[in-house]
Amino acid sequence: VMVRRDTRQKEVIPLEQALSTAQAMLTAMQREMFIKARDFRTAHTFEVNSMEELKSKADDGLLLAHWCVSAACEAKVKQDSGGVTTRNRPFDLAQEPGKCIVCGEGSPGRIAFSKAY
Repeated sequence: VMVRRDTRQKEVIPLEQALSTAQAMLTAMQREMFIKARDFRTAHTFEVNSMEELKSKADDGLLLAHWCVSAACEAKVKQDSGGVTTRNRPFDLAQEPGKCIVCGEGSPGRIAFSKAY
């Protein structure tokens, strides 16, 4: 009997098919777990255009906001938002210039902010 850890689906498999079935199950599990994680990330990623909007969505996931790359502005975001800090600049995120949500100075593009848990 083989049981998928993610769905708890049980399947009776002849011993001679165990290896090929296990490989197929693992491939399916990896694909489905990746899709689930990607969809969750997409559903919990938001563009924000002001500090007020960042603060209101601070507990909702990844927040994409313009930032001037100043350490002082990053510290202000963390202090005023209850712990939101910069995370990364996603490679696939189109970068357009804008204005920092803290000081209004020029920003080279959006960066991901979120809380650490």
